[in-house]
Amino acid sequence: MERKPTEKDMEYLDKWTRRSAIPRGISDERLMEICNAERDGRCVVLPVKNGDKVYCLQSYFNDAKMRSEKKVKCRTVDFVQSVPDLFECNGVIYKFHDIGETVFLTREAAEAALKGDQHEQNL
Repeated sequence: MERKPTEKDMEYLDKWTRRSAIPRGISDERLMEICNAERDGRCVVLPVKNGDKVYCLQSYFNDAKMRSEKKVKCRTVDFVQSVPDLFECNGVIYKFHDIGETVFLTREAAEAALKGDQHEQNL
């Protein structure tokens, strides 16, 4: 008679299935190199990659209102460099620490920051 898998069995199987899917397409040698780099403190995960879309707060002068304003501009990452921590979008160079201040990974975050800036200007 076949035993029915327990909840613990299913948890183990789920964990094993997810973990075994991680290295697909990566050779054992490369996986070992990455693990060793992580243990040595040499592994870095970059916040963006070539082709990613980012959303920037862009200042411009509104001639009709005769004042400087900001808007959200979508840009595509063209180039990423880890040292120094730079990336380029349409000829504009940003630092990784700009993410969350003037560059955002989602349009919603950029628009929220823009609303916050506009609120501060109105105070």
